[in-house]
Amino acid sequence: MEKFVWFGSVACLTAHAMPDTPDASPPAQSRRIRALRADDLKRGLELSTEAGWNQTEADWQWLLENCRGYGVELPGFGLVGTTMAWEPEPEESWINMVLVTEPCRGRGLARDLMQACLRDIRQEGRRALLDASDLGEPVYRKLGFSGSERIVRLMLDKHVASSAAPMPELKAMKAGDLDRVVALDRAVAGINRAALLRHLHARHPGAAWWLADEAGNMVGFSTGRDGRMAYQIGPIIAPDRAAAKHLLLRALELTPGPVILDVPERHVDWLAELRAMGFEAGRSFIRMGLDDARWATDWSRYYAIVGPDLT
Repeated sequence: MEKFVWFGSVACLTAHAMPDTPDASPPAQSRRIRALRADDLKRGLELSTEAGWNQTEADWQWLLENCRGYGVELPGFGLVGTTMAWEPEPEESWINMVLVTEPCRGRGLARDLMQACLRDIRQEGRRALLDASDLGEPVYRKLGFSGSERIVRLMLDKHVASSAAPMPELKAMKAGDLDRVVALDRAVAGINRAALLRHLHARHPGAAWWLADEAGNMVGFSTGRDGRMAYQIGPIIAPDRAAAKHLLLRALELTPGPVILDVPERHVDWLAELRAMGFEAGRSFIRMGLDDARWATDWSRYYAIVGPDLT
C-alpha cells in the first residue's frame, strides 16, 4: 500500500508539457489518483509556480516529508493535479495545495482529489480545516466546509528599517527557546505545530524573535520564511498590537523584502497601521472547517498566520 505524504485553495495552471491546442487534452476517464512521492517535488513546484504561488523547493520538501498527498495523473501527461493534508495532530488535518493544470480544468479532477482526501479524513475520524480563496470558497462549501473568519493578504515591496530602539524584552529566538514557542503557539493557534515551527526557525532566523513580560515569561513571538517571490512573516503571536508591531519591525529589519503578511481581518486597527507603514492589501482567504470543524484559536493574540499553505 502506498504511503500518503501532503496543501489549500483551488488554482488552475498551465502545464509545462501540455500542448497548446485544447483538442490535445487527454480524456478525463483515464485519470489515476495516487499518493504523492518524494520524486514529485519538481513537478509540484512547477504547478505552484504556474499558479503564481510563493512556495519554494524547501516548502515542497517539507510538505512531502511531513504530510499526506494525493496526485492525479493522466496518461502521457503525468501529474496534472495535487491535493495535500497535513496532520499536525492525530485527530486534525490541514488541507492545502489543491492545484489543477489549466487544460484539465472543468473535468472534475480537483473534486476527485478532494473527495479522495476527505474520504480518508472522515474514515479516520479527523477534523479538517483550510483557508479558501474567493475562487475556492464555493467549491469547498459544496464539499461540506463552512466558516467566516477572513484573512487579508498584505504586501510590502520596500525594505523597512525601524528608527525606534528595539524593546529590551525582545530576544532573538534560539533553539533552546523552541519548547516555549511551541507551547505558546499551541495555546493561541489551538494545535501542536512543533515540527513546523522548528522548520520555520531554521528557514529565516532573522524573523525569529520572542517577547518576554516583566517576569521573563514568553508572551509573543514571530517567525518567517523565504519564498519564491517574497518573504512571508508569520506567525506573529502577541499580547497586543503594540507588541505585534515591535516583533514585526524587528523581523522586517532583517528581511530583504518584498514581504507578505496574512492578517486576520478582525484586527481592524492593526490593518490600518500596516497600511500606514506601506503594506498594500491584496486577495483574502476564509478559514473554513469540514462539517463545522473548528480549532480553539485565540484570534485576539494571532496577528499574522503562517499562510494558507501551512495555517
